[in-house]
Amino acid sequence: MVTDTPVEKVMVMKQQGYDNSQIVQILQRDGYTSAQVFDALNQVELRSGASAMGNPTIPQHQQLQLQAEQQSSVEEY
Repeated sequence: MVTDTPVEKVMVMKQQGYDNSQIVQILQRDGYTSAQVFDALNQVELRSGASAMGNPTIPQHQQLQLQAEQQSSVEEY
């Protein structure tokens, strides 16, 4: 069994056009557990979502929450 999370492999496969089910099958065949594969998929999606929002260091849901907080604090004044 492989012990690392295959984030880099998932990113490469996504860039090559593989869909999530293909990625899961390939990585499980390579010895990764389902948990490792899904963790890597989630990390890649968080990174790509944050990049699309303009800040690659903050996950998308946190950016949306920060925006909502900023709007509500502006409305109070």
